[in-house]
Amino acid sequence: MKLASVALVLAVAACNRKHSEEQMDRPTSPPPSDKPAGSAPAPGGKPAPKLGADLGKAYLDCVGLMNEGKVDDVKARCLASSAAYRMNEPGTKISPQLVLVSGRTVLAVNVRHGKLEATGKDVGTTSFERLEFDDDNKIREAHEETDGLTALAQAGKLPKELGEFRGPAQAPEAPEIVVTQNNATEKTNVDVMRKVTDALNAHKAGDFAALFADDAVESDQASAKDRTGKKEIEAGAQEFAKVMPDATMTVPAASQYAAGDYVVAIGTITGTKEKKKVSGTYAEVARLKDGKVTKLWRFRDGLAFAKQLGLELPKDEPAKPEAPAAPVPAAPAPAAPNP
Repeated sequence: MKLASVALVLAVAACNRKHSEEQMDRPTSPPPSDKPAGSAPAPGGKPAPKLGADLGKAYLDCVGLMNEGKVDDVKARCLASSAAYRMNEPGTKISPQLVLVSGRTVLAVNVRHGKLEATGKDVGTTSFERLEFDDDNKIREAHEETDGLTALAQAGKLPKELGEFRGPAQAPEAPEIVVTQNNATEKTNVDVMRKVTDALNAHKAGDFAALFADDAVESDQASAKDRTGKKEIEAGAQEFAKVMPDATMTVPAASQYAAGDYVVAIGTITGTKEKKKVSGTYAEVARLKDGKVTKLWRFRDGLAFAKQLGLELPKDEPAKPEAPAAPVPAAPAPAAPNP
């Protein structure tokens, strides 16, 4: 397989998706009150399940423990016995950029950054994770979307002829915590994202781009560069329709979330390329204003998708979670740099 052909497919493969036709009006989390949620102990002295900003702060506390290298404390205080969670590679830290809280679910956009002890390379990859918390305020399920190809490229473990990849991302100064309100704005934002999906599935690139603000940014973390403005975003949709016209993206209603100005969708993509069936998981985080998408982050694993297309890969791959795998989507997500 020619690398250029593979790169073209991987660059655009996540531009099309199909939401489930199930209703998305499910409750997510109650609106916050003036009294901190989950702060009072339950009967018997057991801490009550945390909600809202309290749960978001609990997640940040766990990240802090990991950044301090206190792995035993992370396992004891933050992880249920069945949870799988990827620990920091030596020399790196996690800096959360955005933390959304919906009920007992935390959805985070993070930057994993630092200097790898093994190679001395500066790295910084932006990733997404969904974390489900149990009644003991411990993570019982964790699902991460990050691009393995970008990680390998930054570590200096990919051949240059494979193409261009993102350089190290900068760590954010402080995370934003947003809690689901279950209000009209959130429902409207979900409806806008439905229309985005419908336009892509109908191969109507113009209608798709019209749902974005004039200066919107589409930031696919498995691609080398962002697409900025309606013209570039529309071109990406047109390109995808030509290269992989049978691709379908599906998001179950239970994997859709809204919090403030943000909408999150976690789903799967299936399609055919060179007579090969391919599939994978992905996550999107959209920020909206006045009914238009102003920023769209997309997270997917180009390494797993490239394997399905038969691309030869280096032997070294990112480390796997230490704990047993939790029951989360296992299919790989498509990715590669923009051509």
